[in-house]
Amino acid sequence: MRISFRKDDVLFFSLWLAAALVGRPIFDLIAPNLPPEAWYLGPALSGAVRGLLQGLVVSRRSHIGALWGAATFLGITAYGILAGALQEPLRAWGLAAQAAGSLMLFVVLLQAVQGAAIGAAQWAVLRLEVPKAARWIFFSALGHWAAAETGFVLAGTSMEANAEHWGALASGIITGLGLVWLFNQADDVRVAREANEQVSP
Repeated sequence: MRISFRKDDVLFFSLWLAAALVGRPIFDLIAPNLPPEAWYLGPALSGAVRGLLQGLVVSRRSHIGALWGAATFLGITAYGILAGALQEPLRAWGLAAQAAGSLMLFVVLLQAVQGAAIGAAQWAVLRLEVPKAARWIFFSALGHWAAAETGFVLAGTSMEANAEHWGALASGIITGLGLVWLFNQADDVRVAREANEQVSP
């Protein structure tokens, strides 16, 4: 896979990274004020913040920005509520994985599943604009995997306190590059189609 940056790609990529880095602090400022009995508001809030930020960035490149934001909100909220409802079995599986010495693998895979689920919701919108948009699900899963892996790598180091921010950066780089590549592919297809239409009698 070759990713080439074109006009405005650097700005788009930079804004995508900024959205990834800013989204978590905003959520961390508001989340502590949520009542414990309304735990389901956490995923909804996270989805709203990330959906708004990502939607604004995507709107600079495509007309699907608003739909992307809505899909992001729905994907994060739905997955978060489902994970919350399955909290007890997930905790049991986590303890079993820890006892087997594979806790890191369990957490990383769980994060990858989360990324794939959110990516699937976003794919439903992205496919309106991008050919072979299903590849986005892979990038989203890989980004979430990288975020979790970064946390484990930094555990016990001087950078552990900011592990979530470094994880957000790692995830943003992977997903940002993937999105640039997919949008550029869509541009290539569009240019080729227009060229064929001009040549055709």
